[in-house]
Amino acid sequence: MIYRIIFSQEEVNGFKRVFEVNDDATFLDLNKALLDSVKYSDDQITSFFLCDDQWERETEIMRLDMGVNNADCITMKEAVVGDLIENGQRLVYVFDTINNRYFIGKVSDIKAGKNKEKVTCVESKNDAPVQILESKKQKNKMHEAYHEDDLGEDFYGSDDYDDDDLDMENFQDLSFEDGTMF
Repeated sequence: MIYRIIFSQEEVNGFKRVFEVNDDATFLDLNKALLDSVKYSDDQITSFFLCDDQWERETEIMRLDMGVNNADCITMKEAVVGDLIENGQRLVYVFDTINNRYFIGKVSDIKAGKNKEKVTCVESKNDAPVQILESKKQKNKMHEAYHEDDLGEDFYGSDDYDDDDLDMENFQDLSFEDGTMF
């Protein structure tokens, strides 16, 4: 069987990717084809979610086993397309986990046969959005936090620090056992 899956994305007007996927392909095969079609690097945590008719995420299909003991979570390598989806199935493909950005997909048709390739992109419209959003504000904060001048030349290992300056008398009565500190 060949599943026809159409993916779109709300950030880019008219973005569309259409795939023909053999029933014996894994979600890892689909993941690779999807990343290739949008020219994203394969160094991010990605997940597929099987959704109900209202787009509520149900079963998660993760790229890597994160050690989560959850019956509704399986890895892409072991998840076979023909075992998990049916005509009309809705999918969410999360490509930017930190910012919860994703493609939405829907199985539009199932037909008999097999393609030579397990997954083939048969239609591609418009460029995909950037893979990872990183605002200027975030970049500036990170740059400032690690910039040597912002920490001061003698922030660590200052010769001005003296253990005798620490007033230990006021710390002796602190107790964490009774829970009054937090």
